[in-house]
Amino acid sequence: MSDHEESFEALLEQSLAERPIGRQPRLGEKITGMVVSISSEWVIVDLGAKTEGVIEAAELMDDEGQLTVKVGDELDAFVSAVDDGVRLSRRVRPESGSDEALRQIFEAGLPVEGVVTGVNKGGLEVKVAGKRAFCQISQIQLDYCEDPSVYVGQKLEFRILKMSGRDILVSRRVLLEAERAEAAAGLWERLEPGQILEGEVSRIAAFGAFVNLGGVDGLIHVSELSHERIEDPGSLLKVGQAVKVQVVTVDREAERIGLSLKALEADPWDSVVEQLPPGLELQGTVTRLQPFGAFVALGGGMEGLVHVSELSDRRINHPKEVVEEGQRVDVRVIEVDPERRRIALSMREARQAPGALPRVGDTFTAVVDRIESYGLLVKFAGHRGLVPGKELPGDRSSKRSLEEVYPVGAELEVAVIEVDESKGRIRLSVNELERAKDRAEWQTFQQKQGGGSFGTSLGDLLAKRGKK
Repeated sequence: MSDHEESFEALLEQSLAERPIGRQPRLGEKITGMVVSISSEWVIVDLGAKTEGVIEAAELMDDEGQLTVKVGDELDAFVSAVDDGVRLSRRVRPESGSDEALRQIFEAGLPVEGVVTGVNKGGLEVKVAGKRAFCQISQIQLDYCEDPSVYVGQKLEFRILKMSGRDILVSRRVLLEAERAEAAAGLWERLEPGQILEGEVSRIAAFGAFVNLGGVDGLIHVSELSHERIEDPGSLLKVGQAVKVQVVTVDREAERIGLSLKALEADPWDSVVEQLPPGLELQGTVTRLQPFGAFVALGGGMEGLVHVSELSDRRINHPKEVVEEGQRVDVRVIEVDPERRRIALSMREARQAPGALPRVGDTFTAVVDRIESYGLLVKFAGHRGLVPGKELPGDRSSKRSLEEVYPVGAELEVAVIEVDESKGRIRLSVNELERAKDRAEWQTFQQKQGGGSFGTSLGDLLAKRGKK
């Protein structure tokens, strides 16, 4: 027995004496343990169940000869022998021409290094331990390999599938599948709704897109692709495309993962009041027809409904009498309800000429048409406008407080404070009427004083008026 073998035997006997062996690991089994001791030649690994294994330190060194593990580190390795204790190996490099070594590797199911030397009909030629082996094209990678020649000259790990005389059949795919299964098991343990992950589109179907998250596929349902309505997932995503997704649902029993692209996009409803104010006229595309009206896509993920009564000046029985899916139409925004995510549109009003837009400072008698938490939607002189809550007197911090003072149908005097011609947006104010009176009084006062202030300010004037 050589000194090398004696030192191994002594180390193994010491390990067994300190920690009796429990269940024997199986030959070829991939196992994870913790490094508990390191010597110049051997590393002892705690495999659990009162079992330890030994691996050559040389296998754990980098190109500069430095050990890559320390006591306390986890280590993955294969069981290469169980006859005289548990021997471990990270990689198997049999001596050139060693039939017995290759036979043991084959029987243990261990991976073996090989070099791809060429391409022939149906597969790759591989040299393993100085012997010629064959790898079918279907066994070189997980998916179809269009150009096997890219592997020529590469050193890869294979598993021996068959040894019969001089014929050796190897596979790289079985090792990749095992790695993927291991990664999938780890992923299932970590998956939780709300997580943001990166993946690759693996398949596209009519109902959505499948994304490979690293051994496990999740589904982005067509409704979770975008805030905009998507009819064909292939118009948005391509196979092989890298994507960032959010986990929506995790069903471990059914092995289903629900994903979303939409959840990572800004929600257009957060700013819908500013984007689509009542009175705005724009073009949209009819997406769906229902007996009660036509849905119209407005862009930016927004969709509104033109009720059947707002489609035409004449009475119609079904929207198909006036419009068809895919048709571009002119519409006017009537109402916006962010809480219920509804937008009411009108084609009938969009056809009517509202006349010239009012000017800032003009005053009108308006009628309350709708009440929202942010203000009053009113009709006046053939137009629609918004009176923000801050432009109403008193406490108008809630929808209920607005409804108590300004019920639907109530009339109120308003002044125009903003006109956006490009968007057809008109903002109105009740408070501006009072401010206009104050300015008029101040101007009258200045005129009586000959244009000079004589130390009197507008604030002084207002204070005096308040004491009356």
